[in-house]
Amino acid sequence: MYNNQPPIFTPEGTPIPLSPMSVQKPRFSFNFKNLSKNTKIVLISIASLLVLGLIILAIVLIGNGKKSATLEISVAPASATIKINGSAMKNGTYRVEPGFYEAEITADGFDSYSGKIELKKGDDNGFLVVLFPTDEASDYYDTHPDDDALAEYTANRAIVVAERNSHTDPIWQFTPYHSEDGTFMIDPTLAEDGTLVVQLTLNSCFTSRQDEAKSAIENWFKENSLSLENYDYFYIVPSCN
Repeated sequence: MYNNQPPIFTPEGTPIPLSPMSVQKPRFSFNFKNLSKNTKIVLISIASLLVLGLIILAIVLIGNGKKSATLEISVAPASATIKINGSAMKNGTYRVEPGFYEAEITADGFDSYSGKIELKKGDDNGFLVVLFPTDEASDYYDTHPDDDALAEYTANRAIVVAERNSHTDPIWQFTPYHSEDGTFMIDPTLAEDGTLVVQLTLNSCFTSRQDEAKSAIENWFKENSLSLENYDYFYIVPSCN
C-alpha cells in the first residue's frame, strides 16, 4: 500500500517504482529511559496526583452512597453546647448514615435537653430545640434579639418538620385499627405542634384484661414492623364504677 502518493518520474518520463518502506509515515517513539531526570520527576508526580485524585473521588462517592439520611440541627440559644452521639456539632444540616442519633444539649442558665431519634434511608429529621431559661434568666430571649429570632425560627421549623414526618409515618397505613375481639383500638393523631401522638384505647374495666390488651397492642406493632417505643402515646381506659 503506497498511501496514494503520486508517482515520481525520471526526466525521460519513466515512473520510478517505490517500495512500501519509502512511503511509511514516521511514527512517534517515546522512550522513558531517554528522558531527563527532571522530566521523569515531573511525569511521575503528575501520575501520582492523578491516581491520588481517583482514590479520593472513589472514597467520596462511596461515602455519599452510605450517607443517605439528613440530620438537621437548630438549637437556641446559639451558645448552647450540642453533642450528637458524643461528638460536638453545630447548627446546620448534615448528610449522615442511617442509624440512631442521641443528642445532649446544654447551656449555662438553661434547662438541658436530651433526646434520641432513628434515621432510616431517605429520612429527613433532626433536633430542633429551644432551651428554656431557668428562673434566674427567665427574660433571656426578651433581652437577646438574635437568640430570640433563632428560637422563633427553630420552633416554627420544628412544627413544619413534625407535620411532614407525621404524615409520612408508616403507621397511617394500618390505622385506625380496632381489634377483632374489641379489646383495644389504635388511633394516631396530630398534636398542636404537629407531632404524631398515638391514642391507645383499652375497652375493659378489668386490670387483667387491660394487661392482655397492652400485650396485644405491642404484638400488633411488631407484626406491622413498627415499634411502640418510637411514638408518643397514651392510654384511654373506660370509667368503671
